[in-house]
Formats: sequence, structure tokens, C-alpha cells
Amino acid sequence: MYFDKYKDVTYNGIFLSEVCEIQDIKIPFLSSREIEKLDIASIDGERYNGFKTNSYKIEIEILIDCDTEFEYNQKINELRSIFDVEGLKEFSLGNGKFILAMIEDQIDAPEKLGLYSVSYTHLTLPTIYSV
Repeated sequence: MYFDKYKDVTYNGIFLSEVCEIQDIKIPFLSSREIEKLDIASIDGERYNGFKTNSYKIEIEILIDCDTEFEYNQKINELRSIFDVEGLKEFSLGNGKFILAMIEDQIDAPEKLGLYSVSYTHLTLPTIYSV
């Protein structure tokens, strides 16, 4: 089922709904942190020495549903060219805010769910900025 609430989602100025159907977007409420601690030999336990906030990891679940193998390959190539960027690009839900983002992890070739239908995920996103 296609959800209209994701029709305005863009990455690098391109509407993703033109290439695929976005099924779900999971944005964490709060990103994880790495706690820095000091281990001092003469004192029991560890001492707090600050923290580092990690990047947001946002998951996008998409559906590519095509009638022919040619159309399927064309959409896979379009997605590859959209997400294969050098540097951070704007990712927006269409709500006046954007996140500077780029793919961090490798994306394997998606597994076909049906004849020419496939589903896969993943963007890793650092910080939210207002436009």
C-alpha cells in the first residue's frame, strides 16, 4: 500500500516517490551516545569524562513494483544514482526541515519479493537543520 504521507520525501532534491513507493520511515527519538570514562588506578570504579552523540540512523523501507524487467532495472539504476553521492545531501520529509545525509553502509542488491517487486532500506543521517 502506498502512503501519501511520504509523497513529498526528497533526497538531493529528487522526489523519491517518482522512483519507488516509500512504505515506512523510522526516525529515532534520540540518537545513541558514547560515554567517555576515565579509569584511574587509585580510585574504585570509573569517572565520567563526557560523551559523544552518534549520528541518527534513519531507516527507509521502500517498495519497487514494476511490470517488466527493463523497468525494474531502470528503477534500480535510478536509485543507485540518487544515493551514490560524494558528501552530505539534503534529505527532507517535506515539512520545512531537512537532514544532511548520505549512505554510510553498503547496500546489497535487493531480493525480489515477486516477479519484479523488491523492498530494502537504509540511510544514515547526522544532524537536523531547519530551512
